[in-house]
Amino acid sequence: MDVKKYIETGILETYALGQASSQEQREVQCLSKIYPEIADELARVENSLEWLAQTAQKTPPTFLKQNILAAIADVEQVSPLQKVTEEKPQTKTTPSVKTEEPKVIHPRFNVAAVAAVFFAVALAGTLFFFVNDGAKTDQQIEQLAAENAAKEKALRENNLALEAQKNALAAITDPAVTQVKLAGTEKYPTAIAQVYWNSKTGNVILNAKDLAALPDGKQYQLWILVDGQPVDMGMVPTLNTEGLIEMKNAPAGQHFAITIEKMGGSPTPNLEEMVVFGTISV
Repeated sequence: MDVKKYIETGILETYALGQASSQEQREVQCLSKIYPEIADELARVENSLEWLAQTAQKTPPTFLKQNILAAIADVEQVSPLQKVTEEKPQTKTTPSVKTEEPKVIHPRFNVAAVAAVFFAVALAGTLFFFVNDGAKTDQQIEQLAAENAAKEKALRENNLALEAQKNALAAITDPAVTQVKLAGTEKYPTAIAQVYWNSKTGNVILNAKDLAALPDGKQYQLWILVDGQPVDMGMVPTLNTEGLIEMKNAPAGQHFAITIEKMGGSPTPNLEEMVVFGTISV
């Protein structure tokens, strides 16, 4: 017997749904005992149907009952039985009392109309579930998309930072690079920084991770002194200063210095706020 082909006929799904004939039921029960593959597939189908049924269960909202009651509240209802009072005898000589049979007065509301109202309210409740679930699903999709976009952006930024650090490390290991130690000034004795200067390319790499944090509105600025004249080498970023920072190129010079300037920098150094100073020894 081709078990795979038998499973693909869909007879197991028909059996699990309770729609198989008695002969088909006996056949499935017999074959599932003979072939483990059929028994396993039948169990999988039944478990899937059970999971689907549990997933589809929903508790009706509280307003559904209220809507149904409100829909039939205005429908006039009359007691199904209404007895007519007995008539009094017309003459005293009449030996028997004539009475009328009880009259049955049927309700005057339309049963079909009430059923239609009930169906409409129930349908509205069902549509509410689907629309509400769809809105929640859309919100979840948008939230996941935003989270993925943020993660991708952070990953790109990290990759760029790692690539920059890799390039900086390669630059400072060049034989033409000179390390310049910048020591703290009298006003800032504990400050320290390092500059890696390539005398051939003019490339300048700064390590400023040991500099103290500055208050808002202030920023460190690097300078190089060329024949006694200060030349701007760029601003030290206020964030991500833990690694090596690539500054402006300096083809020549004798000293490096860092000052505290207003945010964004200054065209000339504030010598009263010089933090570190170092001499290039070639």
